[in-house]
Amino acid sequence: MKLKIATTLLTLPLIASAQMEGQWSIERINAWYADVGAIKGCNYLPATAVNDIDMWQESSFDPETIGKELKLAHKSGYNSVRVFLHQLVWREQKEAFKKNIDTFLKIAERNKIKVMFIIFDDCNAPDEKPFIGKQNAPKVGHHNSRWVACPGLDAVDDQSRFPEYESYLKDIISTYKDDKRVIAWDLYNEPGNTGVGTRSKGLLLSAFKWAREVNPSQPLTVGAWELVPMEDELSQIMLTRSDFITFHSYNDVTDLNSRIAICKTFNRPIVNTEWLRRQAGNTFELVLPIFGKEKIGWYHWGLVQGETQTWLHWVSKKDEPKEEPWQHDMFTPDHKPYNPIEIEMVLEFEFD
Repeated sequence: MKLKIATTLLTLPLIASAQMEGQWSIERINAWYADVGAIKGCNYLPATAVNDIDMWQESSFDPETIGKELKLAHKSGYNSVRVFLHQLVWREQKEAFKKNIDTFLKIAERNKIKVMFIIFDDCNAPDEKPFIGKQNAPKVGHHNSRWVACPGLDAVDDQSRFPEYESYLKDIISTYKDDKRVIAWDLYNEPGNTGVGTRSKGLLLSAFKWAREVNPSQPLTVGAWELVPMEDELSQIMLTRSDFITFHSYNDVTDLNSRIAICKTFNRPIVNTEWLRRQAGNTFELVLPIFGKEKIGWYHWGLVQGETQTWLHWVSKKDEPKEEPWQHDMFTPDHKPYNPIEIEMVLEFEFD
């Protein structure tokens, strides 16, 4: 998810590095990708949750809504969801948190949906900080106005808390390391976003190290979201240490093709873990044919209109709402498709 817009045009090639310690071989990851087939997914949060704390904490976890929405997703052709976890819920409500994850996975399995969990995240709405308890209502007219980073912008480089972060990551991944309902682990969403920059480097490197020590049966990845040709230290870490290559793209197809060209230099399967920005030409009609041709699995942002208000544009404000065309999301609250043609494209999508 972008809380700022990346517009860098990418033209320079990347040189793929040698295999990193613990990284899956190209043969192994290719076999995995052939087995899972074409991933058709969305970044998922129930419509009743304003952020990932709201989704997972004991007082607001909503399995009824999740059940209805994942049933809708399956009916509409989706076979996977990408889902944010939060370390604060684990720290404060560990037993309830893990019980809720179990419940979520049961619902997903019932609807033939595989799950990619995200461990850490640097995206954060302006002036927001993570807390347990009743979350604030969304700001009128604003896109994703209550989103909070994990572990948090002030805590991302607090070395004194790294043992706690390690315990969180290892507890979650080790619990589900052989669970076939989990398709992969996305260790860190958009490291460096929200002005964090290279302060994320230590946690990013540590996340890979800790996860390799657990050695799950599922592959690891971190998505490059603001690709710069290997001059960017964080992108280099993400792209050279991931078992399969993931990236985000919210701009037009020229930018998308530039990002794909860079990702292909690593000779590993590619999955786009965030896209869909209709007003910028990042649409189903233009993007899915490229993904089909290049054999790229995908997760666009958003399923049902809800508390995150992500159908609104990034630049939308209370007094200047921007909501047409919808930026993200697929269904109204009563589960009517925003654009039925898009749902048909999801149902029919396959690799060329």
